[in-house]
Amino acid sequence: MKGEALDELLVQLAKADEPGAAKRIAAAVQALWRRTGSDTIDLLLTRSTQAQRQSKIDIAIKLMDEVVSLKPEFAEGWNRRATLHFVAKDYDAAMLDIRETLAREPRHFGAWLGLGRILEDADLDAKALAAYRRVLEIYPQIEGLKKRVDDLALKVEGQPI
Repeated sequence: MKGEALDELLVQLAKADEPGAAKRIAAAVQALWRRTGSDTIDLLLTRSTQAQRQSKIDIAIKLMDEVVSLKPEFAEGWNRRATLHFVAKDYDAAMLDIRETLAREPRHFGAWLGLGRILEDADLDAKALAAYRRVLEIYPQIEGLKKRVDDLALKVEGQPI
C-alpha cells in the first residue's frame, strides 16, 4: 500500500503546476519516506533529531549508524545520516550515504538536491547541474531551484544560440 501511495504522490508531484500544492504533495511524500514500521527505529530517529538540535552531531550520527544497521532497506535512514555527515562537513561520507539512499529510492529528491549541493561546492558544476535537473524532473516546483539550474546551465553550457 505504501508503495502505491508513494508512486501516486510522486506522479502528482511531477505534474503539480502550483507551488503551494506541490509543497503539500512533497510533504506527504516525505511523510511516507519517514514511516519505518518499527518503534525501535522511530525512537532512534527521534533521539538522533534531538542530538542534532543540541548540536551533538557525533551522537546524532552514531544513532543513525544504528538505524541503517538495523534497517538497511530504510532509504530515509541513509538520507538522514547523509545530511548529518554534510552538516559535519564530511562530504565523502555524505556522498556514500546519498548513493545508498538513491539505490533504495531513486526518486528521493532531497538526496538528489544534497548531491547537487556537494558537487557544486566541489566545483563539479556539470555533475551538480545533472543532479539538480534530476530534482526538477521529480519535483518541478521546488522553491528556488529553477533559477539555480538556469544559472549553472549558463556557466556550464554557455549561452544558447
